[in-house]
Amino acid sequence: QIANQPFTRASIMIQRPGEELAKRTFPTLAMLKHLATTRGLGSLFLGLDAAILKTAPKYMVAVFIKDNMGQWLAPADESNRRAVLV
Repeated sequence: QIANQPFTRASIMIQRPGEELAKRTFPTLAMLKHLATTRGLGSLFLGLDAAILKTAPKYMVAVFIKDNMGQWLAPADESNRRAVLV
């Protein structure tokens, strides 16, 4: 999440109507450079707290369910190749 946030922010900023940087060859990189130079490196991570608050509970619930449901599921049949791959 932390590594992707600058790219998410840049791709959102490029979508503004009339954005000049969207016409460049590498618009996302141009927007990253523009944000870093005009607003500082912290601007690349604007919205990160909301993104983490949105995704962290989902992953915590998924891990909790996986850990607790594992005891209820039958073990995979080692002789069945398809069961082991899934």
